[in-house]
Amino acid sequence: MSIKHDPNFVQSGIPRRILMDAGAGYIAQSTRSFLEAAGCEFDVTPTRSPWLKGAVERLIRHVRDNFFRGIKGYLGKYNPDEYTDVSVKKAAHLTIEQFRVVFANFVKEYHNTALDRLNGLTPNQAWKKGFRSNPLMDIDDIPELRKYKGELVKGRVLNKNQGVFHLGNWFNSPELQQLYLKMHKSRKFKEYKVDFLVDPLNADDVSVIVPSVISGDPLNIELITANNTRQVNGKSFSQLRAADKGVEILDGATVFVSDESEWTTYRAPRKTGNLININADPVTPEEAEIELDIMVGANTYQQPTKKQVEVSNKDNSPAKSEEPLNAVDKHTNNYGVKKLW
Repeated sequence: MSIKHDPNFVQSGIPRRILMDAGAGYIAQSTRSFLEAAGCEFDVTPTRSPWLKGAVERLIRHVRDNFFRGIKGYLGKYNPDEYTDVSVKKAAHLTIEQFRVVFANFVKEYHNTALDRLNGLTPNQAWKKGFRSNPLMDIDDIPELRKYKGELVKGRVLNKNQGVFHLGNWFNSPELQQLYLKMHKSRKFKEYKVDFLVDPLNADDVSVIVPSVISGDPLNIELITANNTRQVNGKSFSQLRAADKGVEILDGATVFVSDESEWTTYRAPRKTGNLININADPVTPEEAEIELDIMVGANTYQQPTKKQVEVSNKDNSPAKSEEPLNAVDKHTNNYGVKKLW
């Protein structure tokens, strides 16, 4: 919303009026409070009336047809039967940084492409022309507007000393501790729980919603910023989880690079045991079931007997087995089934 000085992205400012559908996120109180704080008018269209916002629908179709369908890993429109953890992980091709790069390049190209509906002007040229007759609306308090984030987290315990906890991170601030004291003194809470707003792509802070019994204004939202208690430098929650698991970022993606550039790749540290060969022949469900039975010690298959595998002699040094074990191929177990690890 702030004024941009990047010639590639000249469009900025507060919309004078927004037309949106009746989606839960759009009609939420947090959205209304944000738009009212920004001084922006808004209208909600009736449900299932996409023709009332044709420009938006056309832009979404343009992005889907000309961007998403041209990149690897796109699975099509959302289908709960097809979008599973397994299918998404298998199809994943770009990291978050890489996606930002290619999408920024797509938007840059779109903003500088002449369009028939703009009488041959590019979106950037049309914006500059309109700017001269309709100056941008001023933004009085950008930091306050930035407290409004996209994801609502409900009913989290407010800890007296540590603040609130979300996805492995503690968030706290002096203002949040003052809120705890006010809730305690009010004696109106059986449990000290609060709701807060989160930006999944930025774990620097969260915005805690002051309960209406404390703020005294149930029609408006009052927000308190609670900062991450560790230094995350703008990383997303997904990046922090990956770092906590030992994932290493080998190289970073830069803005406005060509599709032929080498993308960011991730490498996990080697754990104990053999590395998985992702190019090996797939294991059938029957083979997997046999292997799992073996791993959990099921009695589905009788274990081969061994009279003696290892015995200790008097000086506690291991002796060889009286009955040598048969050599087993390194790619199979004793049952001739391909190993899963």
